[in-house]
Amino acid sequence: MRRTLVVGCALVALIGTGAALAHDARYRTSSSFGLATGPDAALGSISSSNAGCVKGRTVKLHMVRGGRDALVGRDRSGVPSGNGDGYWTVQANLRSGKRYYAKVQKKNIGPRGHEHICRGYRTSAVPFTF
Repeated sequence: MRRTLVVGCALVALIGTGAALAHDARYRTSSSFGLATGPDAALGSISSSNAGCVKGRTVKLHMVRGGRDALVGRDRSGVPSGNGDGYWTVQANLRSGKRYYAKVQKKNIGPRGHEHICRGYRTSAVPFTF
């Protein structure tokens, strides 16, 4: 009887652990990206199937170069507008003839103890001509 009780409790513990792990989630993220007509801004908008993945995401603008790409600037989506629209703008002195891309950082929006990960995203590199 005691042995059955111990085995039963162990099975319940394993099932409970599996249920907690199954609660973790991953959400896709993407971003539009463009360069303003003047040499002073890059802009875009983040989108995701989960609204929590849109507002407050860190976006970094990089310039492609030999070796490590240069960080040009950063912004947070929907900030300071606060409306959660996902728009971002990086003010920078862009150089004609160079290629730029944006990276949206990964973000965990889950409650304590659960991972609800908004995946990171990297746009294609876009040439800037002015």
